[in-house]
Amino acid sequence: MNNTDTSPRASGRAVVVTGGASGIGKAIAEAFAANGDRVAVLDRSGAAGTVAVDVSDEASVKAAFAAARSQLGSIDILVNSAGLLTESRLEDMTLAMWNETVSVDLTGVFLCCREVVGRCGSRSGAASSTSPPNWPSKAEPDSATTVQPRLGWWG
Repeated sequence: MNNTDTSPRASGRAVVVTGGASGIGKAIAEAFAANGDRVAVLDRSGAAGTVAVDVSDEASVKAAFAAARSQLGSIDILVNSAGLLTESRLEDMTLAMWNETVSVDLTGVFLCCREVVGRCGSRSGAASSTSPPNWPSKAEPDSATTVQPRLGWWG
């Protein structure tokens, strides 16, 4: 078996899912586990069965990925599902709201990817970032939704 195979039929891979205690992240983690993959769930809730993490905090990310590697060994697949949806009219959004959103949705993805990619060496693998389906594909003229930080990853 090739553990770096990312096809839906492969199994036995080591998978980390951030934001995996609820919503889309939970469904993704459950699907990988049902497929026979080994899954570590990282989530800010610190719920039972998860590794507590604040994806916007470098030290927290390093500690959480160290715990995930202890549980899984090497990591084959990373799913970045942690995210914030901060809906606000542009004129009502504070800089603090914006910075928190960017810290989780953009910096968090960077920090998590860096923890995995930096340790893969020549192995191949996969990384994915998700956004809830109810997030708008583009912002309304007077809104400042979190779609802007997520678009930072998509260019």
